[in-house]
Amino acid sequence: MRAAPLEIERVGSRLRLRGPIGFASAREGLAAIGALLGNVEAIDLAGVTHADSAGLALLLECLKRAAPARLRLESPPPQLLALARAMALGGLFEAP
Repeated sequence: MRAAPLEIERVGSRLRLRGPIGFASAREGLAAIGALLGNVEAIDLAGVTHADSAGLALLLECLKRAAPARLRLESPPPQLLALARAMALGGLFEAP
């Protein structure tokens, strides 16, 4: 059974992610998000249904590509927040 695809929607200066961000979607997700990053101020993660270390790596790469602009990562699901905290990266996330 194939996992649901990652959906990315741009709304003004925000990107909204829905679905899984992980090993299965990271490469395609990064390409799609990278194409939309211009003038984006925040990525809303409230709709993320699954995240693993590849998903966290995808978000770190988004932050790197957005630099020197400041990109906020908002509303992480508990699984992603726990993973980030375990890697001492919990400070990456902000409440909306």
